[in-house]
Amino acid sequence: MQKKYLSFLSADGPEQVSSIGWLTPTAQYFQDLRGVVALIFMTWPEARPHAATPALARIIDTEAERRHELFHRRGAQPRKNLRSTAYTDPPDDPVATGAVLEIADRLLCTPDEEAAAQFLVPLANEAKRIHQPLSYSLRSPRGASIPLRVVLAYSPRGKLRSRSDLIQAVSAGNATRATGRDSSG
Repeated sequence: MQKKYLSFLSADGPEQVSSIGWLTPTAQYFQDLRGVVALIFMTWPEARPHAATPALARIIDTEAERRHELFHRRGAQPRKNLRSTAYTDPPDDPVATGAVLEIADRLLCTPDEEAAAQFLVPLANEAKRIHQPLSYSLRSPRGASIPLRVVLAYSPRGKLRSRSDLIQAVSAGNATRATGRDSSG
């Protein structure tokens, strides 16, 4: 994973990479990664079954517990938006960082938004249950890719549209599938 990220960040690295099966600017992929990591921490242990190993799950257990406690302590403080940093700040422990990044990266490597939704929708729903206002900012992270924002916020109303249709409508021809399929699905 470290080699992958370093290649993305190198001077001759790719301008676009795949995120949820769509080509996105490389910087936006890192925003996607950051948003998914925060969502994983907020909703942990919901994502626990997706940890690479039981040992890594235990490491994330400890980190997530610390973050949940910090979130509740910060709730008593008057400064706005301070609570969200309990989930958005990077971990101090490099093993916890690697463990949660591996889960988030695996999700972002899914071939399309339907596959990503199988993992992300339960997390988004759990985030809403935990803290509706904070969940909104985690479900629509600033700077995230259109596919990630649609997967996290998708809620069919009225005319039933697929996530793919919605992404295509939102991107208005400015997005390309990374999977080789055309953008119509």
